[in-house]
Amino acid sequence: MDLPVVAFRLLSMGDRDIVTCKLFHLPNYRSFFKNAILPHHKMLSSLIPDELSSVLFIKLLDKFSGKINPAMLRIWRPKSTMKIGSSAHKELFCRSFMETHKEYDPEQLSWPDLDGSALARLRLIPFWEEALNTEKQAAAKVNAYVATISDPLLREAIALQGLEEARHGQLFQFMIQHYGIETSANSTVELPDNSEQAFIDFGYGECLDAFLGFGLFKIARKSDFLPESMFTIFDLLMHEELRHIVFFVNWIAYLQVSQGRGAKLFRSMNSLWYYGRAVQRLLDTVIRSADSKGQNFSATEASVFMDGFSWEILLSDCLEENARRMSCFDHKLLQPQFLPTLAQVALTSFKLLPKRLRRIEEKNSFS
Repeated sequence: MDLPVVAFRLLSMGDRDIVTCKLFHLPNYRSFFKNAILPHHKMLSSLIPDELSSVLFIKLLDKFSGKINPAMLRIWRPKSTMKIGSSAHKELFCRSFMETHKEYDPEQLSWPDLDGSALARLRLIPFWEEALNTEKQAAAKVNAYVATISDPLLREAIALQGLEEARHGQLFQFMIQHYGIETSANSTVELPDNSEQAFIDFGYGECLDAFLGFGLFKIARKSDFLPESMFTIFDLLMHEELRHIVFFVNWIAYLQVSQGRGAKLFRSMNSLWYYGRAVQRLLDTVIRSADSKGQNFSATEASVFMDGFSWEILLSDCLEENARRMSCFDHKLLQPQFLPTLAQVALTSFKLLPKRLRRIEEKNSFS
């Protein structure tokens, strides 16, 4: 018997609404908000067990208006019977990562011929050099850690990540040369003293960069900043970064459990500490960028892509893209939760600010 069960709250955000729902029995669904039909969305069906079947109807009070974007739904997935830190957990997150690897040569991708205006916009993006150097450093850190791993399965999976990080560097290097993007001398690659610590720091930093990158990528794509063929190429990188961060949050949880530090409170506090370090490194990059008129890798130059940029739009798009992209993973795998939760809190708080104060805050943030 089809039984729709839902608990929800609506946060109205001007021209968009965010619905936070707790959903049950939903492999496929059609729902409607007032008279707006929301078609089946892959994200929902991928997160709910196949053996459950139902149709969900969300009816909200008349005082709410607008359209619901289904990618903004925050899903409470069914609890997995998978024990975090178990051999089955390790097998799942390693095999899932390795089986989704794609072979490609960056130089053989379908790089488009850009006209004058598109080429100028590509060269305007300020973070290509930082992206190149970051990927080179990433490959060195990952490969240094691989050499210390005794577990064959973990070593194989993390070695594959090192290969992908190196390939990202090759892709940026080829693109910079192919389109004549000006960069300064390449930075030297420094090997860390503590390879495991460096890998952990890198993993949390990658989670931060990926979450912000999802939003920036969507903003740029919506604005037709570059031809779609360029975004198709960049989408390869975005999906690999997505796989990396899902692998990482499962690996770090597995490591903590194996070390007797798997309590949820400890893991949460540990994440808070490392995300704080990642934010500090990002801020250091922003300061260096401001001082040298140089590059910044993650989020401070979003206004390049879109007139009328606001932090509200960026965070909304980060949440939406994060939810959409995460929908393809096995529901038994852990996913990054800290940054999406923080972004939702920030959006809620931002909504409570008077419009005039919001404009002042946004103006100050870009001054």
